[in-house]
Amino acid sequence: MPFRIRVPEAGYTNPAFSDRFILLGLNENFQAGREDYARAEAENLIRISLNELTSPLALNPGDGFVATDISMGHDGRLFVAGYDTQDNDRVLVRIFDQRGTQLQQVDISSASDSLSAPDPVINVVQRKVTEGGTKVDRFEFVVAYSTDQSVAGTSGLGGLDSVTSLYWFDSASNGGEYVRTWTIRTGTDADDQVRWAGINRDTGYVILAGETEGVFDQQQGSGGRDSFLQRIDTELDGNTQQPAVAWTRQAGSAADDRVAGGSTESVNPGLFGSAAGSVEGASVIGGIDAFFFNASSATSELDVKQVGTSGDEPVSNGLYTGSTLWLIGASDGSYSVLEQDEEDPVLEREALSSAAGFLLGYSAAGNVSRAFTLNDEDDQSSEAFLGLADFDGDMVVAGTTNGDFASGGVVSGMEQGIAARVSLVPEPETEEEESEFRNNWRYQLAADDSAIVDLENYRDDEIPALTRVGNNWYVLLFSPEGELLTPLN
Repeated sequence: MPFRIRVPEAGYTNPAFSDRFILLGLNENFQAGREDYARAEAENLIRISLNELTSPLALNPGDGFVATDISMGHDGRLFVAGYDTQDNDRVLVRIFDQRGTQLQQVDISSASDSLSAPDPVINVVQRKVTEGGTKVDRFEFVVAYSTDQSVAGTSGLGGLDSVTSLYWFDSASNGGEYVRTWTIRTGTDADDQVRWAGINRDTGYVILAGETEGVFDQQQGSGGRDSFLQRIDTELDGNTQQPAVAWTRQAGSAADDRVAGGSTESVNPGLFGSAAGSVEGASVIGGIDAFFFNASSATSELDVKQVGTSGDEPVSNGLYTGSTLWLIGASDGSYSVLEQDEEDPVLEREALSSAAGFLLGYSAAGNVSRAFTLNDEDDQSSEAFLGLADFDGDMVVAGTTNGDFASGGVVSGMEQGIAARVSLVPEPETEEEESEFRNNWRYQLAADDSAIVDLENYRDDEIPALTRVGNNWYVLLFSPEGELLTPLN
């Protein structure tokens, strides 16, 4: 039965940082046993989120801010990392509430630093720490970027180095703001490009994942550009917290490898990417294979999983959910999983006429479990996936197309941003209809020269999307059903 809830703007207030929500259920005391009233099929409450951001959140109004990464924090805070092209490419983190109001701007690099497109990455964590014998919540974020320029308080190591800063939320500072814990510069004497940074929620160590053209201590180069995984601990020097590199693990093929991300969710931190060659002796599957591994020290034995088909599977992003590693990318292949009796499942590929986005799920043992290909209906345009988020048991992907990805009939020939929900669990089969994936949807921005480059999950209520339109950067919001809650026009 369709219904509508109206919330008059004039009488609505919300002093909290997070959106309010309504839990809607049946009045069972009224309906029970009454004539012409039916019992509910399920006693679950309907959750209705009251979204307060109804227009796009403009990230660079009147300045040169270039957004590069986003992350969701506590109480609905949205963290946006980037750099200001009008201020020596200064690295900044801007923090917004759910209404789009900027709560804080954190100057990561100094005003005296002169950088060049540093491409910072960010990650936010909420973890439990002990203070005065009591467990309390500690909110932290880490931001990292690469530069070969001078950075205040650090010394260059040669080529591009990784500069990493850890911040924590101090409720006693200016009514509550993020303040710096430490900054460290790490790397080899050659170029090192950080691609991902994260914080372990149990012990608080920081992990960097990236690529190097040099050789780290206790490591060996494989040729070309290798992957690296680095752990940075926080140690006490008196009453001062200081960073200390615990270990760095380097691995690669004879060619140039590409790191797409990392994780601190498993027992040992890991990274994933793609390579055109054997990574640490793993078997080559095709032209460009996906690979992933975990490490616990600089000298721990690596069990590299190299996966794919006889074609090319370049990986652009990914994430761990539960026991599954999800990888996205683009290829001119259509993918499926062949289940085999008494043997591991096999990833199969059929050639397409155009490039399409793929979503592949792998177990820790390297066995493929799910495979999805998202192509335009006529197999004529090129799609590329850039962003990925888990959402209410499903996956949401985002990127670009130069055709009609959403079957909307509008084709400009220029790149336009896209997003799609991929349902993983089918609806229960009924007597009237067969089981199907009802949560699937696609969306295409009606804006040329646009891209949706990153996604986040807000409480399984909304999907924030970092979006570029020309030189302008926005955060857009999608509903669980794929409706754009913040129209561009």
